[in-house]
Amino acid sequence: MILDKKLIEAFALGLEARAHTGGWDQPPMLVAFFHTKADGSLPEGIAAQPFRVQPARVDGSDPVGALLLIAAAADLPPVDYLPDVRDSLAGLAFVHEGWMPPEGHDSNDPRDFADVPGGVEARGAQVISCGGHFLMARRVRGKDPEVIDAAAMGGVTAGRIPAALRALLLRLGEGMPREMFDRDAVNKCVEWM
Repeated sequence: MILDKKLIEAFALGLEARAHTGGWDQPPMLVAFFHTKADGSLPEGIAAQPFRVQPARVDGSDPVGALLLIAAAADLPPVDYLPDVRDSLAGLAFVHEGWMPPEGHDSNDPRDFADVPGGVEARGAQVISCGGHFLMARRVRGKDPEVIDAAAMGGVTAGRIPAALRALLLRLGEGMPREMFDRDAVNKCVEWM
């Protein structure tokens, strides 16, 4: 069974809200999520397994480096790594914080976004599902979270983090049955970089 897109959206918002209770300046976290009974803070039908790395091992300015460190530290082989949930993997999420430039910022500006006047600090919970849905729950410091779904807005999801999540999910989904893992949809939901 592949999870409905509305459930994925609720999961992304729940995951960001859970991260928000810990405050700002948290280390990045990779989360695998599964079909199962919820624990109360996530939507019914989803449970999460976080994989964290020690903050000292992560350079906060490079979330992709952090994602790769987490994946390496977790040493995740194909989905057999958790035998009791072998057929219940539903997707992956990556929660991280960083800076965003202001609207209309010159993309050729070499400065770090934290040094750009008008830049804002934000936290994102980027989620990719086994059904090929990719979206993000993003909270700008001091504001409420919003869900960003590029495909629903007629755009394309691209970037280093979405590409790394897709690659890791494709690796984990090897050998999963088609009704549980739509490899074609996962391949198409993020633009190759």
